[in-house]
Amino acid sequence: MGKLSFFLVALSTIVCGCINYSAQGLVQPVFIVSDVGNNRVLVWKNGSGPFAASPDLVLGQPNFSSNSPGSSQATFNTPNAYWDGTHLLVADFSNNRVLIWKSLPTSNQQPADLVLGQPDFNQNAPNNGGISASSLKNPIRAWSDGVHLMVSDWANLRVLGWRSFPTTINQPADFVLGQTNFSGSAFVCNSYGVGPVEMAYDGRFYIVDDGGARIMIWNALPQTTGQPADVVLGEPNMNTCVNGIGASGVGNPFGITLDSKHVAIADWGNHRVLIWNSKPTVNGQPADVVVGQASMMNTAGVCTAAGLTAANMCLAWGVTWGPGLFVSDGSNNRIMVWNSWPTTNGQPADYILGQPSSSSFSPGLSPTTYTTNQEVFSNLSVPGLIRPGGY
Repeated sequence: MGKLSFFLVALSTIVCGCINYSAQGLVQPVFIVSDVGNNRVLVWKNGSGPFAASPDLVLGQPNFSSNSPGSSQATFNTPNAYWDGTHLLVADFSNNRVLIWKSLPTSNQQPADLVLGQPDFNQNAPNNGGISASSLKNPIRAWSDGVHLMVSDWANLRVLGWRSFPTTINQPADFVLGQTNFSGSAFVCNSYGVGPVEMAYDGRFYIVDDGGARIMIWNALPQTTGQPADVVLGEPNMNTCVNGIGASGVGNPFGITLDSKHVAIADWGNHRVLIWNSKPTVNGQPADVVVGQASMMNTAGVCTAAGLTAANMCLAWGVTWGPGLFVSDGSNNRIMVWNSWPTTNGQPADYILGQPSSSSFSPGLSPTTYTTNQEVFSNLSVPGLIRPGGY
């Protein structure tokens, strides 16, 4: 099976635990699950998220029991959601577009306010009108700090960037990363080429480069076309793009999360998550801790109930710091949760979401179960949020 076909089969649940900082300086905890396989986005508006009650609302579907794909102003086909504190962004992968809400939605199946990548809400052709500053082909993630916007245009092997937040439908990007112009779509293994998936920002900008088996880091938010990265993880230099193992290699990395000190990478090809206990500053810097595997050199996944525990995984598609470390264990249809940053290799999860036990892996369709959950993302990291008993 080709990589794109495998990706489409496996694509499913994305978790985004996010924070809304109001003008009064108050914090509204929000937890979002992009249930990609069910073509919906689940939204909790309380600090406990999925540990407590059912979601407060669903986007993309009229109710919690529907899962049909769509391509309208209010429906999705494989959505990936992100909340920047002001805007809700959905990278609508199979509809080749990004949908934008100007504020957090308040009702089921609330229609979006803006669309990028298409001239209107009813079209969904890849690279509609030809590849350009306005077109998208399988966008997989949108990131924003409320001012700037970045979109991982996965199949075009580029990241589109807006220096100020778009305000009109199909507004063209201002610059592109991974290519030297808006018409390019070929991967180059050098200091600017990317096969982009997840993005993150903490004063430095990170792009998980699935195509190059590496993580590219810019020391400041890039704002010009073809801008080269400053540091690379997963490879010894900018001109090597080979799947690897060990503490310094990655095999098709997919997700990333950060806090003030740590970096964690979901290394799906090696069925594990790598953790750096301090921010990497040099090329190929080795990770400090691995979970999902007993050691840095182990790479086998456990993809059936036989042998499945709270310490192993199959296809680690995503990771988020929530607070607590959340790992999307894709083919086992579950989310693994550590109360704090793991400190030893192979450390088992403290909690499992989506399954009744650590040895269960059945897919599901409900507010509390998932099917082939894939990617996890969060910017929720607020002291004082209290999880219920058992976590």
